[in-house]
Amino acid sequence: MGILRTNRALLGNIALVVFLAFLVTLTFGVGSAAADTDKTVQVKDKSDVWQSDTATLRTNSAKTQVELTIKICPLTATEFQSIWFQIKDGVNVLKTVYARDTVYSSAYDNVYGTGYQLVYNWVYAFANILPHAFSLLVYQDSQQLETITLNVEAPPPEGGGGGGAAPAPTPPAQETPTGTAVVDTQAGTATLAVDETKVTAVLQDPAQNQLVLEIPTAAGIKEHAVQIPAAVLALAAEAGKPIVVQAPTGQITILPQALDVPALRELLKTGEKVQVTVAIKEAPEATQGNVALALARPENTGLNLVGPVLDLSVAAKVEGKEPVQVTSFNKALKLRLPYSEADLKGVPEAYLGVYRITGTTLAYVGGKVLAAEDAVEVELSSFSSYALMTYQVAFADTTNHWARQVIELMAAKHIVKGVGANRFTPDATVTRAEFATLLVRALGIAEAKPAAGRFRDVAPGAWYFGTVEAAAEAGLLKGYPDGTFRPAGKITRQEMAAMIVNALRYGGKDVAIGRQEIQQLLGPYTDAPSIGGWAVEAVAVAVREGIIKGRTATTIVPLAGATRAEATVLMKQVLSNLNRI
Repeated sequence: MGILRTNRALLGNIALVVFLAFLVTLTFGVGSAAADTDKTVQVKDKSDVWQSDTATLRTNSAKTQVELTIKICPLTATEFQSIWFQIKDGVNVLKTVYARDTVYSSAYDNVYGTGYQLVYNWVYAFANILPHAFSLLVYQDSQQLETITLNVEAPPPEGGGGGGAAPAPTPPAQETPTGTAVVDTQAGTATLAVDETKVTAVLQDPAQNQLVLEIPTAAGIKEHAVQIPAAVLALAAEAGKPIVVQAPTGQITILPQALDVPALRELLKTGEKVQVTVAIKEAPEATQGNVALALARPENTGLNLVGPVLDLSVAAKVEGKEPVQVTSFNKALKLRLPYSEADLKGVPEAYLGVYRITGTTLAYVGGKVLAAEDAVEVELSSFSSYALMTYQVAFADTTNHWARQVIELMAAKHIVKGVGANRFTPDATVTRAEFATLLVRALGIAEAKPAAGRFRDVAPGAWYFGTVEAAAEAGLLKGYPDGTFRPAGKITRQEMAAMIVNALRYGGKDVAIGRQEIQQLLGPYTDAPSIGGWAVEAVAVAVREGIIKGRTATTIVPLAGATRAEATVLMKQVLSNLNRI
């Protein structure tokens, strides 16, 4: 469930006795799990009330355990053999049941098939604070069919006269330096309402370079949110100061004007008071389950989850109206996620990165490791579900290679990849297309998708089409006068220098250089006259920045090629030069 769960006090044998009947109607094409065309899921609780994909249940007075009866029907003989399900507590799998395993002898742990129905009785000793949530995930082969959330609550107090549980007391509000906070441990939420009067002094103080909004918390809190009046955003933008939203699970930095977006501007036109809510909350059980499923796939070997999966959101609201979700920003927002030594499980912290979760797809979005702060920071242009993970991969042919550590680090950053099963071929020659692709990945530039390419020898179907086009669009490279790029040509050291200096310029580096400095930098190399006139400045800047060095003390060999290992080391040096690693 997340790192905060470890801080919860266990309540001993909190008893839950709950009965559920699940009716799952499944219609499939023969032999194809993906052919699910008509599926309904119904959940029935003890009070004989049918519920949907989220069931809210109360314990009985016995207070000893969770007891569920799950029924899935109707199934054909073929479908029955391929149906299976899991019961999860967060990402922890409590039980996995396959329909084909039809023999169980335990009195309380029994699965059987009758008329191709799957009926399963489950009893689980429970020792967690209430309320609590489990999830039931139903699959056919590898296809996930349904996720049902089981929200378990404490029973109403005895002698309540049938009127149900007494309403929970309203948590007391607490004053903070920036507003009023309410920490509701029963609901698992902590919310800070920003006071415009309190924060105005901070925004007007020249000695303060940012407005920090720290959300109070407590054990068991899964959702942290801050409510910011639009007027405060305007004051921060006018003062040119970022707003920092701090929670134990993450920190979001909103740069000035970042939320100056159409959705918010439309609300402001109404003339009413607009409130913007920034939320950091642990993702629901279904998302946690999707991450666990994704991590189990062979292509994700080496990836390990660090800390909780988080849902991030920004919403603008006028009182009495539905909130409007802000899905993209005028400027990137910075997300900082914490980690601990225990979270890493022995993996070097340099291998950490931030991943976006979409269904069961994990996409690397980057991240700079701030080792002194035990955190990873990344810039985001939109919000979704995110998680911190380590990625550790080793290649059989780099075990004793001089560049092994850098290769594994750049692989962890998803900048370089293997070329086959467990192979990297570090001494293979790098092509122009390959080097352009490495630079695009290193700089985090999205692949371009034009209808037609700008180079006549770079076809839209080529694996490097999107990266070469993106590199050209970003000003990292140019083609030849005849309109070609020559993607398969071996790249030379002077060509690499030119692309690298363009990459530094793209990353905000000042790459200006004078004639005298060029002569001082290249003077020691006896073969400097062989550098192409178009590349002299670039080679000198690359030497000045410590990215390219002479092959010997007196030779720069501008027309020599480079290996995959050498190009990988250059990528690390570029990132270090730009302070991105």
